[in-house]
Amino acid sequence: MENSWNKGVFPYPNTIFARCGIPLESAREIEKIIGFKVFNTINFNKWEEWCVLNTEPQLEKHLPDTCLVNGPEIINDYLGKYNCVFLKPVIGSTSNGVVRAKYSDKSIDVVCTLNHETHRKKFATANDLWRWIRTDVSKANYVVQQRIRTVKWKKKLTGIRLNMAKDGSGKWENCLLIGLRALNGSHIAYSRGYDPAEIMIEIDSLLMELQKKGIHDAKRLKNTIIQLGMDICHFFDRCGYHVADIGIDLGIDNKGKIWIFEVNRRPYPYYNFPVYDKSITAPLEYAVHLAGQ
Repeated sequence: MENSWNKGVFPYPNTIFARCGIPLESAREIEKIIGFKVFNTINFNKWEEWCVLNTEPQLEKHLPDTCLVNGPEIINDYLGKYNCVFLKPVIGSTSNGVVRAKYSDKSIDVVCTLNHETHRKKFATANDLWRWIRTDVSKANYVVQQRIRTVKWKKKLTGIRLNMAKDGSGKWENCLLIGLRALNGSHIAYSRGYDPAEIMIEIDSLLMELQKKGIHDAKRLKNTIIQLGMDICHFFDRCGYHVADIGIDLGIDNKGKIWIFEVNRRPYPYYNFPVYDKSITAPLEYAVHLAGQ
């Protein structure tokens, strides 16, 4: 019967696109049979990812100062150093559990995205903040990271998403480059009720606005962003990680410096955005390319 599931024993496929993740040990066993054709098997958390990227000098200079949280003391240290920081669960997506903490009038002002809703709190000490995170937000491991003040678009802080993927010839290409703005006034969060068109900024419009402010030449900045994406992709290749599509979260500060906030091993393409994201199909083209080798 067509379009139905069949139970049985089947040959190994020619290639495997690990879209939902696969244990690395299992991937290595399969590769003994089909060759180096199981891709997207890396499974870094945010802290492991930062540590890996930080080993490459060309990328290290684009990374915010970050540390694994082992208690309220490290949060207090980072607040004292930067005044405003982000606390991020090492595992997670869509900004869930991300906390922005800022010293203000002898208190710590907090904005937190939790279950698609924005919460605002005040705490007297870092101990109180950490206790609240562990009790009401998440018991997951966290990193603390300096807050980068990104450029604004219509009075909202911004970010940039760059999706990169290998194409049907095995070469890396830029599949999507868009600007994003933080409607919650703190950080980019994909909350219920937000129209994707409100979050998205056409990248050329954003970069031209920066050019008008004298921050950077728009064309040169766009090329630099894409080249940084290529540098990240080629770094993974040199390290022996078989990756074929990644989503890179970036930001530009008021001096025109580009910052790497996160590299998502599976970018979850923006189906709902009014732009075409080629990373929806490019990994499949790469899988066909691999299968034919």
